[in-house]
Amino acid sequence: MATGKLYMAVFVAAFTALVSCGDKDPLPPPAAKPVTDQFDVRIRDIVVTNSPSPYYGFTYNDSGYVTSLNFASSLYIYHYYYKNQRIDSVTSTSTDARYLLYKYTGKLVTGVDQFNDAGKWLVVTIQYDQQNRVSKMTWRQKSATEFDKVSEFTYYDDGNVKQLKNTYQPGGITSVVDYEAYDNKRGVDGFSIFKDFWDHVILLPGVKFQYNNPVRMKIVSGPNERIIRHDYVYRDSLPIERNSHTQVTGGPSAGQAFTGHTTFSYY
Repeated sequence: MATGKLYMAVFVAAFTALVSCGDKDPLPPPAAKPVTDQFDVRIRDIVVTNSPSPYYGFTYNDSGYVTSLNFASSLYIYHYYYKNQRIDSVTSTSTDARYLLYKYTGKLVTGVDQFNDAGKWLVVTIQYDQQNRVSKMTWRQKSATEFDKVSEFTYYDDGNVKQLKNTYQPGGITSVVDYEAYDNKRGVDGFSIFKDFWDHVILLPGVKFQYNNPVRMKIVSGPNERIIRHDYVYRDSLPIERNSHTQVTGGPSAGQAFTGHTTFSYY
């Protein structure tokens, strides 16, 4: 009988505890992380062999927000201004991009207007998929009926860009980059994947194009086809060197091979 009473007491205590827990208000969901343009990795510079150096150079304030960016050994220098922890406007040393104005829909950057000395002349529009990943960017001169350039993005399930397709006018020329494989380390230069050399930098710190570093790419542009393989040297899970091996597999230069070297430094 004593054993039966003990079992009954334990059962009642457990049941009471379960009921009392059920009566409590549920814990509130964790607060959503605010969207800011703070860089989680502070790149100092990116140096590419046989290119103007540094190819990208960054300065930051104490909170990790970019204050200036030097592109291609001061070909263009940009200064960044913020509102509510998001990029609001940019000034530059270029005559055709004296001023860039960022436009938002909610928390998403949906446009960047580019101004020269005569006023607004180029509009960059940014579209997103249902998961708030950039799906399309369009460069169009203000008075033009045709776009200058369109970049379209598709993604792997892990959020890394799978394919980038660029279409240029006039002529409708296309260039398709297939990112066939990534490493498992933190990616640091995905911010630049849609930039051609003469494009102005559209910095989107709150957007992730590449969580990891690409290790194999296939690029097809007209009859030209290239396979690029990247090998990295890491420190603290960040790339500090990238050795690139390019094999031309299609077009007039088929059979040729090239190598490249990139270094990354951090604050």
